[in-house]
Amino acid sequence: ATVAGSPFTGNSLAGPRKTVPGNTVKIRLTSDYSVVYFGFRITNIAPSSGGSGGTQTRRTVFLIHGIAQSGGAMDSLGITLRDPTYGIDRDRFGIDAGFDYGDCADTVFCASSCTIPSIAQRLGQYIRARNPDGDIILLGYSLGGLVARDLMLNNYYGVLDSHRVAALITLGTPNVGYPYSSID
Repeated sequence: ATVAGSPFTGNSLAGPRKTVPGNTVKIRLTSDYSVVYFGFRITNIAPSSGGSGGTQTRRTVFLIHGIAQSGGAMDSLGITLRDPTYGIDRDRFGIDAGFDYGDCADTVFCASSCTIPSIAQRLGQYIRARNPDGDIILLGYSLGGLVARDLMLNNYYGVLDSHRVAALITLGTPNVGYPYSSID
């Protein structure tokens, strides 16, 4: 949203307090090169008493790849989410795309012991080892969404006792089942 009275020129912004809606402020400074002194200085930033108020704890978004993928498969999504212009607020969210269960996601050579619960247990161990601050967000693609759901249902290694799942996001996940075919 645009702040009432903007754009500000000269010393029109000197002194008054401006309240900005939301959690993000973007300021574009344009110089006319007429002076060699500081043209802009912020002396204080404080949350307002209205609305959500206060600061939020940072959340970590865990990206969980799908079947026939391995570590690095979610890196492109991670890069997009970290983009300073189009991505998510990096002050409020961290991105972790490091979980890899590629040995169990191989559709030809995976072991029979590789099941959704066994992968979800590995995810629980991974999150516990990473020890993220605050809540977590699970974003799973395809089989990764089923793995995230299983972790939420079974709370492997008690990881959800200390990290609340703020959101579950599934992309292309067969949540109502997979139509088995003889070719499978």
